[in-house]
Amino acid sequence: MIRLMRTYIGGILLLLAFGTVPTIASSLPVSGPGESSVHADKGKFARDLYSSGYYSLAALEWARVLSSTEGNEADVAQLELAYSLWHIGDTRAAQKVLDDIVAATNRVIRLHAISLRSAIALANGDFEHAADYATNALQRAEDLPSGVATSLVKCVAARSLVRGDVSAALAILRDGGARSEELQESLRPSVEPDKVPWVAGTMSAVVPGLGQVYCGRWVDGAVALTVDGLLVGATIECYHKKMPVLGTALGVFGLGWYLGNIYNAVNEVHKGNDERRVRTVTRWLRSLDIRLDEDSLRAGFRLRF
Repeated sequence: MIRLMRTYIGGILLLLAFGTVPTIASSLPVSGPGESSVHADKGKFARDLYSSGYYSLAALEWARVLSSTEGNEADVAQLELAYSLWHIGDTRAAQKVLDDIVAATNRVIRLHAISLRSAIALANGDFEHAADYATNALQRAEDLPSGVATSLVKCVAARSLVRGDVSAALAILRDGGARSEELQESLRPSVEPDKVPWVAGTMSAVVPGLGQVYCGRWVDGAVALTVDGLLVGATIECYHKKMPVLGTALGVFGLGWYLGNIYNAVNEVHKGNDERRVRTVTRWLRSLDIRLDEDSLRAGFRLRF
């Protein structure tokens, strides 16, 4: 807490030095004699800090506001605190704050918190948890803004796409009311099928380098065949010239090169297949055009303090 306060005070001093706080503070009403010392809009300073990009200070200010509010205002202040923490990269703290709001009595605020948790998980590439939270929110679809609901449905479909199950993703989109017909063409499997690892290994075992050629790596295949041929030829030549020690050493090295060549061919198949899947899934996710971010959530739920 002391460290946070030092950051807060240091930031305020920095803002004062550059003249930002006076500009913000000048828009706040000043209490005169006999007037209430409590500002009518407690969150304005925090919002001004947030809109100016001072997210760390905004988080501290929202935490201060929380100490003097209750009810729906406190829940909204917690949402704002979560947004601030998300901006500064402290997603764990943001998620903890949102977990507290999930128990809120206001259904709209609760749905906003669950949807924001889904958005944070999605931004972190955690499609499993993003889909879990999206499903949780969609169970109360009657209170969800239509735009947010569509994005959450797409978020659930994205998990199936990451798993490679296109048919399940399309079914989710249809059941969720999304227009899956427009995505049917873009969500098709990759045109290039996966290659078979054992085929590459067998080809390299029969002819060194042929497995690499199967993977499309012609130069690697030529190098493997050339080196293997040279090692075999050198080994035979050593035995012909009565140099068994050198011949044995070259033979052992050649055997290691031969076996490593087989392993490399199999590994190249796995690597190529993984790269193709990543490219395909990335294309699928772009086609979904998921718009689950701060702007869409704020516009959908019309967050107000």
